[in-house]
Amino acid sequence: MSESQEGGKPASADLGKEGEREPRDGIPALSVQATAIIRSIDSLGALSWWSFGGMALSLLFAGLVRLQRDITLDYVYIGEYQVPTSFLPHIGVGFGIFIQWMLVTRVRYICRLFQSSTLRVQVIRDMVRLNPPLINLLESSTDRRTMTGLGVFFAVWAIFYGNLIGLIGFLFVGRLTTVGMDDSTGPLVFLALLGANAYFALVQVRPALAELHLSLYSVPIRFGIRRIAIGGCLLVAAVAYHLDPLLSDMTEQENGLLGPTVANAVDGDTLFVQGWEVDLFGVDALERNQTCLLASGEIFNCGEEATAHLQSLVQDAQVLCWPLVNSGERSVAALCLLDQGQPLPEAGGGGFFAPEMRPHHLARRLVRDGYAVPIGAGPDDFWEELEAAQSGRRGMWRASVQPPWVYRRRGGETD
Repeated sequence: MSESQEGGKPASADLGKEGEREPRDGIPALSVQATAIIRSIDSLGALSWWSFGGMALSLLFAGLVRLQRDITLDYVYIGEYQVPTSFLPHIGVGFGIFIQWMLVTRVRYICRLFQSSTLRVQVIRDMVRLNPPLINLLESSTDRRTMTGLGVFFAVWAIFYGNLIGLIGFLFVGRLTTVGMDDSTGPLVFLALLGANAYFALVQVRPALAELHLSLYSVPIRFGIRRIAIGGCLLVAAVAYHLDPLLSDMTEQENGLLGPTVANAVDGDTLFVQGWEVDLFGVDALERNQTCLLASGEIFNCGEEATAHLQSLVQDAQVLCWPLVNSGERSVAALCLLDQGQPLPEAGGGGFFAPEMRPHHLARRLVRDGYAVPIGAGPDDFWEELEAAQSGRRGMWRASVQPPWVYRRRGGETD
């Protein structure tokens, strides 16, 4: 029996072309096993580069939205193309699911190759080390070093998902506090995809990486508390980076309020106060050019009427506004009170929600008078006032009218 046969290894494994014996530790030049393993490792390395590309893509999406500084914006421009802002987080999380699925598929295939290969384990380890994106990613000797390949892996995906969560939060909070969410399907779909992504990572990606590490080094993988903590901090920092514009630089006053001061109506639910454009929080009013149809068949500009009504309310009274969120360049969503001689809150907070302040909320007055509709986000939601306005046929409710969000979605066209 030959030496190679005694070791349980086929004799042909040590033979080169024309039956010449190669060194025992050598790899035949045309080894099918070696070629399959090298290509599989290269494909796994390519996924690492794709991960960096995904992080860059999420940064690009987030940067484009931040440049606009308008939380009510429906589109961003990439070159000459219009891309709906609501699609960006979904595209990103879909990309993440695809990469993780590819990662699990490739890792499991490599594990099967390792188990069936007759190559020495050290040779396979060297193949892994020769692939730049995978250097130290699964190296057992780097468990105590935080920013190894595995640490970078956590950091890249933490930034990626932090950008996506921050972006959807920026868009959701912004729209909720300004024009309302007439359709919450988008955020719910995003959360479902994100949950599926996290579940897949726990039950598929982690065990696959652990199996690959065990195949290479015969010891369990250690993800490390510090690596996970750093990844978590990066995720929170990315989310905070996107939400910060919603909460910063909303007024020059020390008490964080606007006023009490004079104000002018811009449209049915927007005021111009101390150089700031203020969207009244909790309501949505008719657009300025919107028309309504009376029972007599007469068409009139009810949007202009809503603007004129808001101006009549602030014409002879000062307003005090508590900015809640930035909605654009020197534009905020705010709770506003009419100064009608009552004691006014000295700072933002619970004072604006006190029972004695209810009659003085400007948004509540607009709903009660029939010139705005609640969006489900204001104090007490104003539903009683809406029912009273509709039953009394006040304001726009004396005519046939499109809800303002339907009017905007149809491009400002009336039926």
